[in-house]
Formats: sequence, structure tokens, C-alpha cells
Amino acid sequence: MKKFRLLKNAALLTATGFILRGLGMVLRIYMSGRIGEEGMGLYQLISSVYFLFITIAQSGLSVTVTRMCAQKLALNDKWGAYRVLKSAIAVALITGGLSCVGMLTLSGTLSRLWIADSRAVYSLRILAFSLPFISVCNALSAYFIASKNVVYGCTAQILEQLSRMGVVMLAATYFSKYGMSVLLAAVFFANTLSEAVSCLYLALKTSLMRNRPHGAARDSFKREIVKNAAPVAASRYLASALHTAENMLVPSAMTLFTHSRSASLSAFGALKGMALPLLFFPSSFLGAMSTLLLPEITDAAARRDGAAMSRIINRACSITLTLSVMAAGVFMLFSDSLGMLIYKSEQVSRMLLLLSPIVPFMYLDSICDGLLKGLGCQRQVLYHNCVDSALRIALTAIIVPRAGINGFMAVMAVSNILVSLLNLRLLLRVSGVKGDIAGWFLLPVCCALVSAFVTKFIAPNGATVLKTAASSLLFCSVFLLLSFTFSSLRKIYENKLKKSLF
Repeated sequence: MKKFRLLKNAALLTATGFILRGLGMVLRIYMSGRIGEEGMGLYQLISSVYFLFITIAQSGLSVTVTRMCAQKLALNDKWGAYRVLKSAIAVALITGGLSCVGMLTLSGTLSRLWIADSRAVYSLRILAFSLPFISVCNALSAYFIASKNVVYGCTAQILEQLSRMGVVMLAATYFSKYGMSVLLAAVFFANTLSEAVSCLYLALKTSLMRNRPHGAARDSFKREIVKNAAPVAASRYLASALHTAENMLVPSAMTLFTHSRSASLSAFGALKGMALPLLFFPSSFLGAMSTLLLPEITDAAARRDGAAMSRIINRACSITLTLSVMAAGVFMLFSDSLGMLIYKSEQVSRMLLLLSPIVPFMYLDSICDGLLKGLGCQRQVLYHNCVDSALRIALTAIIVPRAGINGFMAVMAVSNILVSLLNLRLLLRVSGVKGDIAGWFLLPVCCALVSAFVTKFIAPNGATVLKTAASSLLFCSVFLLLSFTFSSLRKIYENKLKKSLF
């Protein structure tokens, strides 16, 4: 029963991930058509500042509330878990309210000094009002995760995305004639409204589940929550601040190369707002895989079961690298068609081609991050991420003013390869598992090369949606067939070798 529930939750998370990413891609495609590459660049800069204040609003509550509620529920103390949630909501209202006031107060300074664009002021002020909703919603979601009820969380996310899409499309249609400043403010109003809808939905579901036993204590856990959340919050503040500083630096550094703020914003928007979301779209399965494997790897580590840890890590790395190499092959072969068909942008096509080789490293880092958290290595992962961010900032300041967007993509390549290999090395060292370079890396790359040759020889030429879809499907089919065949043959050979030795 427990295994069935785990698989059911994993299936729900996977389906939700694909739906959300699909809806998100539709929204980004629509927005790019309305506000253009320059507008997408400004959108990304505003979002970077916004994410920093979201980190302040959340303040590490999710991990703390999940753990504390799970401890209460493990003792069948449902009222205790509810009291933890109630205390967490009180803390969330304080952190969300303070971050809201801070963002409202600093909106003018941030738009002038950080974003260097006065058109961002209204957007920042509108987004500030979403922060209390995000903070409370974060605590509510953590409670449902602890109770192993992911249905409400998944429903809330889909409801939030659908409401955001509807309002964005209405706002973009009505306010398109009022200029970029008003149009972006209308788009971000949709974000604030959707966060409120999601929060109110989860709050309603939580209130319906409340069942206070007669004579139950009215304990408050505010002090304990703050004490446990503080270290997590501090580490996330640092990581988020470094990431925001990097995003603020990139357009300014590119302006020194292009001598045009508009051209720099366009290139930044094409990369961060259009190309990268498309490159990450196939990784939707990783979120569910990380959620599913995290308790498994934690349990295996607690039991000191080396065989189980080896099996989990080998399975995770093998699946991740196989599918990521396949995705990289699709982006590399069909970059021209994808960039033009989806965004009508040659610049995006070129970015997809240049960044496709580092897709496996991006995906590998994501799964390693989840496994390392299950092994209790958050501090080392944070250290790697901070070193990575500091290196990116330094390289961006040195290279981008001399090489523009090409220089920044080179910085991204170095950064992603470095941090993924550092985290993989840490994972193998902590777990004691021996890496399988041939099975994880070499076999998928060889299958991708053969599949690319077959696809180019057989597939129809042209950049229509039907031809691109047919060619991509052919490549993936050949790749998966070859991967399955060679993996099976390798296992048969290894089994025969073991029998001959013993």
C-alpha cells in the first residue's frame, strides 16, 4: 500500500510537472510574440529581483514545516501537525509582509540602480503584493507534502498557472497599446492574482481538514520554527543574492560590448526567457524522480545499505544521462527549426545549437542535487553553488564586455560542467558508489551519433511543424532502441563474465 501511494504521488508529480512546463512554454511563446526579445529581457531582470524577495518571504519555511509536520504525523498527532502549520502561517505572514514592504519601499531604487530601467517600477510594486500570498502558500504546501497528500498541491499549481495565463492574455490584448511599462505591469498583475488564487485554494482545503480533538493543547511552535528555519534561510539568501547579482550584471556587461542597452536586453531575453526554458522543458521528469528517490536514498543511507545506494544512484544517473543526451541530440539537430517555429527567432536557434552540448550536464546537476539532499549534504551543495555563482560573476565581468552574448554562453558552459562534475564527485564519494563512465556517458553519446546519422539519412528536410516532429520522433525512436539493445547486451555479457569468474 505504501509503495502504491509512493508511485501514485510520483505519477501525479510527473504529470503535473509536464502540464506546468507545457503551459509555461505556451505562455512564454505568447509573451515573446507580444513584448519581443527586449521585453523578455526586461521581464527576466524584474523576475530576478522578484525571486530574491521571494527567497526572503519564504525564509526556509518549507523544509522546516515539512519536517516538523512529518514528525507529528508519524506519531499520529494530526492536531499537533495542524498547530505547527498554524504557527508557520503566522511566521509566513510576518516574513511575507516584511518582504512586501521592503520591495515596495525599494522599488524605485532597484529599478534605477539594479535593473537600470525606469519601466520596471510599476511591475516591482505590483509584484510586492504577491509576496505574503507566496509565503503562506509555501507553508501550506509543506503541510500537504508532509501528510503525503500531493493532490491539493498539484491542483493549486495548475490552477495558479491557468489563472495566470488567462489574465496575461487578457491584459496583453487590452494594454498592448499603452507601452512596455504598462504592458509588463499588467503581465505581472496576472502573476500576483494567480498567487492569491493558489493560496486561497490551499487555505480553504486546509480549513476543511481541521479537526481539533476535545481538550487538545494550544501549543505554539513559532519560536521552534524560526530557530530551525534560520540556517536554511541564511544559506538561501546568499545563493539567491549571488544569482540575482549575476543576472543584473549580464545585461550591463553586454552593453559595454554592444553599446546598446536595447540590443543587450534583447539578447539576454532571448537566452534566459526563451532558449533556456526550452532546453529545460524535457527535464520535467526530473522533479518527480528527485521526489521519489530522495526518501529512498535517505532510507538506504540510514540503514547503511551500500547495495541499495549503488542501485539507486546508478539507476538515477543512467536514466538522467540517457534521456538528457537524447534531448541534447534533438536540440542540436533541429535547432534551426525549433527556434523559428516556436519563437520565430534566428538568435534563439543559434543559442539552442550552441548550448545543446551542455544539456546533459544541466540535467545531471539537477538529479545529483536531489540525491545529495537525501544524503544530508546540503551544506556542501550550497558551497559548490556559491563557488559556481562567484566564478560566473567574475568570468562575466571579465569576458562578456569583450565577447558579448557568446562570452556569456561560454561562461555558462564552463559553469554547468564544473558544478555538475563537482556534485557528481561528491555524490560518488559520500555514497561510496563507483561511477560507470561507459554506461552513463559513452553509450548514450554513441547511440546519439548513430541516431543522428540515421535521421539525417532518412528524415525529410524542411522546417514545418509536421516534418520537424516526424524527424524528432525518428531520432528518439532509433536512440531508445539502440540504448535498450546495447544496455541489454552489456548486462548479458557482464552476467556471463561473473558466472565464469565464480
